[in-house]
Amino acid sequence: MRSLVWAGLVCATGLSGCGSSKTCGASPAAQEGLGVGVPEESGPQEWTVNSMTAHRNDQCAGSDNLTIDAPGIVTFCVPDAGKLEAGVDLGTATVLAFNDPFKICSMTLDPARPPTGRLTASGLCDDGTDPAGFALVVEANVPVIRKCGAGQRTAYVAATLSGIVVVKPL
Repeated sequence: MRSLVWAGLVCATGLSGCGSSKTCGASPAAQEGLGVGVPEESGPQEWTVNSMTAHRNDQCAGSDNLTIDAPGIVTFCVPDAGKLEAGVDLGTATVLAFNDPFKICSMTLDPARPPTGRLTASGLCDDGTDPAGFALVVEANVPVIRKCGAGQRTAYVAATLSGIVVVKPL
């Protein structure tokens, strides 16, 4: 009897996933991928990010921090992963890095112009560390300094990131 009362208290206080209708993991729509575009003189350079990883480390401040990464392309820092389902504006979340995956040009974040946009998660459990992963919707403009060619022509452009992508924990 005592264990039944304890189980009832655990469920009633939300200390466990008892009877929770929450589904962890990315929805099939997340297979769409994250579209990335960078303006170029000869036309836009575009590619798709099909998956990202999430992990906790010292790159982000905050006790529930989460680093979300497409290695070699873009890295986001979210100081409070629990807020991702409600949506987090860039400014609260930060862009730590943005790169050209084809190495045609070098790209660095433009320190004079902050990124704008929003990150929103669905299927997020255990603050992004659940093995099922989650779906991340990204709508962002990331100002970068692009240097291309032998003469290192410099251009200040805004990369666009838009779409939904599967994120799995490391």
